[in-house]
Amino acid sequence: MRKILSICFLILALSISVEGNAQCKHMAKQTIKSLTPFRFNGQLSSMILSEGESVELNIVFTGGEKYRVLTQGGRGIGKLALKIYDRNHKLVFDNTEHKMAQMWDFDNQVTQKFTIEIRFPMSDEGYNDVTGRGCVALVVGYLK
Repeated sequence: MRKILSICFLILALSISVEGNAQCKHMAKQTIKSLTPFRFNGQLSSMILSEGESVELNIVFTGGEKYRVLTQGGRGIGKLALKIYDRNHKLVFDNTEHKMAQMWDFDNQVTQKFTIEIRFPMSDEGYNDVTGRGCVALVVGYLK
């Protein structure tokens, strides 16, 4: 009987995790619509983060293009902290200096790798007093 209960618990835990990831992907796909008039570049990044956690993503941007970087937090997360560094790890955008803007449009002059850091704020900053973790999405669009 214990073995059956353990297996049932394991299956339940795995299904909850898969469902959470599926909802996260769905939210990320909905975020793509907010790129307009920019065209989605095909890279969809979504992850589940806990309060205080951050993630870094490395993305190569082609020279001579205009880009939009857009972050979206799931229900209850609030605004995400967003920092973007160039290939020399020089800070080129920090949304704390722009009223926590979740979107950044820029003209990229030369092809280069950027590092994008997304941080899920801590609840003592007034965010997410309930959940403690949630879905975070990053989408990139370009303008032709």
